Amino acid sequence: MSTDLATRTADAMPSEIAERVLVHGDLAKLNSNERMAYYIARCDAAGLDPRGRPFEFLVLQGKTVLYAKKECAEQLNGMHGLSHEIVSTELVSGLYEVRVRITSRSGRTSEDIGTVVVDGLRGADLANARMKAVTKAKRRATLSFCGLGDVIDENELDTVEHRRCNESGTPLPIANKSGYGSGQYASPEATKEWLDDLNGYVDRCNAKWLDQWARHGETPDGLKDLCNVWQVDNHLIKWARETGRVETDPATAERGLQNRQIGRYTALVFHRSPEERKALLRERQRYIGELAERQTELLMNKNPWLKDGQTEEATEAKADADADDLPDDMTDSDVWPPGKE
Repeated sequence: MSTDLATRTADAMPSEIAERVLVHGDLAKLNSNERMAYYIARCDAAGLDPRGRPFEFLVLQGKTVLYAKKECAEQLNGMHGLSHEIVSTELVSGLYEVRVRITSRSGRTSEDIGTVVVDGLRGADLANARMKAVTKAKRRATLSFCGLGDVIDENELDTVEHRRCNESGTPLPIANKSGYGSGQYASPEATKEWLDDLNGYVDRCNAKWLDQWARHGETPDGLKDLCNVWQVDNHLIKWARETGRVETDPATAERGLQNRQIGRYTALVFHRSPEERKALLRERQRYIGELAERQTELLMNKNPWLKDGQTEEATEAKADADADDLPDDMTDSDVWPPGKE
């Protein structure tokens, strides 16, 4: 945030409010009326019309902050006559990066970037991701150019753990509609059923993985279980959050297993519908295959003898671990209804 913007924002609100915001950096320290006063002051400082709701509140890393909606960038672009030009695009290590140059009516220019993960994407998903990178770059350039570089744009929310708030800045309740307790997570019975399934799957995967490498007659150095239940469940929680299937409290997510959350969120997806269960199991299967590929590469690098004369067997082990039938082929009848063989 520029010094000029900070000064104008501070001057636009009572000194005690400005002091609490600047010292603590957390709008949760303010009451509802004070948060709204801060909201109006930020709009006035940037020349924005608050009636267009350019900002909203959210909880980010445990602090209540403002984030910029698309209406914010649209107002700023029109107000300052900003134009955008794509300077370059680059694809590196599964990341698609777009660099945008922004120019004002006066001829002043600035540049910024937008980056998205495209690794493994194809077709429409890849096209949408590239367009999102362009939008990110344009909005980031607009906010930075107009002295709002400290404000996160809504297009960046998919890369950070956050929790939305209502208009007054109070965090909205988490509503996964589980039908149990506060509705945040699954019941103990539903969680147990999911964890029983996950434990059995992981045990079968590890057994098959170790058996495949045992065929070499010599145990490769560094051979270990392919995965564990906590590892897989944590990945699936992240996947479920990123795909909008569940919502979690950021603080709870940071504490992770210390709060015994294992299975309580993923069980929601497991029991929600046949389609959702299939999506969950497919992602679990894909993730296991990805782990098998990584571990195979590590073993091959650590054990040169695998490459000298036994490459065919090692490749077969990797292929088996990464195959769609790890550990058994999944059909509609395999995943739904519960308990059906």
